[in-house]
Amino acid sequence: MKRLLAFFLIISCIFTTGCWDQIEITDLALVIGTALDKGNDPENKVALTIQVANPRMFIPGEGGGGDGEEAFWTATGTGKTIREATFGISHRVPRRLFFGHNRLMIVGEEVAREGIMPYLDRYFRSRETRPNLYILVARGRGQDILETNMATFRSSGMALINMFDLGNNHTVVPVRLIQFVYDLTSACQAAVAPMVQVVVQSSVSIEEAKHASRLQTLSVKGLAVFNSEGQMVGEMNETETAGLLWIRNWAEKHQLTVPCPIESAKASVDLDLMGSTSKTRVEIGEDGIPRFDIEVRTVFDVGEHFGNHMDMDQSWYIDSLAKRANTTIAREIQAAVSKAKALNADVLGFAEEVHRQHPREWEVIRNNWPDIFPLVEVNVSSMSEITTRGMSAENPDDSLKVVK
Repeated sequence: MKRLLAFFLIISCIFTTGCWDQIEITDLALVIGTALDKGNDPENKVALTIQVANPRMFIPGEGGGGDGEEAFWTATGTGKTIREATFGISHRVPRRLFFGHNRLMIVGEEVAREGIMPYLDRYFRSRETRPNLYILVARGRGQDILETNMATFRSSGMALINMFDLGNNHTVVPVRLIQFVYDLTSACQAAVAPMVQVVVQSSVSIEEAKHASRLQTLSVKGLAVFNSEGQMVGEMNETETAGLLWIRNWAEKHQLTVPCPIESAKASVDLDLMGSTSKTRVEIGEDGIPRFDIEVRTVFDVGEHFGNHMDMDQSWYIDSLAKRANTTIAREIQAAVSKAKALNADVLGFAEEVHRQHPREWEVIRNNWPDIFPLVEVNVSSMSEITTRGMSAENPDDSLKVVK
């Protein structure tokens, strides 16, 4: 019996070993970024642009052979659907398109304003869609973003991915597709996505300056605001974006510039954010309309004092900086609230807070939230603390003790 069992095990191992279904990486076209635009032909509603990384250029001994191969290239296809547009590209690419490395979805402004929801279906049905896929809105066409030849980076797609991987940097807000769809389908029913555009590259080498086509780069600035129908209804500028970051507790690498307490008109002080927390408390009034109290606590280091007076060793000076930081934060939050109300898009997460803190009251007002949201009262309080002031103000003996 044991011999018979061993015989069957050996036979099964023979037939189950091997790599009969393997695909070499050099046979794949690795898509790292996609752009979705309106098609010029009424019959072909979708224009899909992909940016592909050539794996041969990144394998030691394979790339750089002088055969004219590019490390990154783009291709565009059209169709009635995204899948049909993909097939249109695959007929012209001698490799299998693989979307498992795609981390970038750029939506053209025309698509965003018309409605983005039909363009999301394919991404959620595909098994190759990554959960950390970033979504952006292009000022103009998304195709132009992927086809931009940057002087500072070989791939425009990889440049944007690397930028977003750094996290929230001042007003650069990375938004993943899964977060975007959650906001659209949650109680808030509104979402934001960063905006990107092609701008002139200000600093290039002499050789690059000879080629006009190389004098371009990408700039990520501001947020596109979407309503419950998935339509872009407006934008948030840098100040309003900063306020949104404070409210949603998304602020990470942030910087505030406040006037110097002594030379307000001539000098400025930069404060680097070291940590922040925000809480939103909801109270339901007698009229049934919620009231929101936003409390932000922050810790800053002094990053730069651009002026002549150096009085950071005085406690009153530090207290004045903290008050000025509080004023700036409150102003940014109020700007975000005003823009969200003007667009009637609750990107602030207020509906989610009402639902969480007052579930019974939320069931009463949820159907009328679009009418209630522009009327809500919002109070803001900010408490900032200034810690490290730099070598010009700190006692050097304390630093030396740490080093020892």
